[in-house]
Amino acid sequence: MEVFLQTLGRAVLFYFLIAFIMRFLGKKEIAQLTILDFVIALMIADIAAVTIEDVNKSYWPIAFTLLTMMVMLRTISYFKMKSFPFRRILDGKRSVIVHKGRLRLNTMRKNTYTISDLIMQMRNNQINCISEISLAILEKNGQLSLFATPSEGMVALPVIISGSIISENLELLEINKEFVEQELIRLNTSLKKTPYASYKNKQLWIPEVVE
Repeated sequence: MEVFLQTLGRAVLFYFLIAFIMRFLGKKEIAQLTILDFVIALMIADIAAVTIEDVNKSYWPIAFTLLTMMVMLRTISYFKMKSFPFRRILDGKRSVIVHKGRLRLNTMRKNTYTISDLIMQMRNNQINCISEISLAILEKNGQLSLFATPSEGMVALPVIISGSIISENLELLEINKEFVEQELIRLNTSLKKTPYASYKNKQLWIPEVVE
């Protein structure tokens, strides 16, 4: 009976502790988790499960370990938010597998993504033919984002994120850094002051930022 109560008490304690950690780290749906986020979530759950099962182990060192991980992850999240290159190093980058109806087979092979996988996603998005796809992006979490060819041409893509120019998107949009710099001058701003900008209607678009 004593062992049962100890196990129950630990389960309740770690439930609220893990809930607090996840709440503190920020809101994210499971589908939005990157590989790093998913692995860390599994580690936290595994550490807690081992401690709950073994009542002979003191749970305070484990609780301290989890809280230390929480602080570390929060710190990493802060730097990821501030620096796009740092975020890319940790989370990786997305891969374009279709551009203007053209397949990028080498990219698909590197990501072990098959034509059958692509066709299944096309059916889910009511797209009949690859020629109708303007852009297909394999996201960092493994999901595929499909964009049908819009009537006005290429889909709007981000060209600046967290003060960094996204070079691969410039290539897709067929523009260069000089154009982006000229647009920033026209909009009376600078690269470091721009959290986000996209290319739309042949010009740079920056959203209004409110605190």
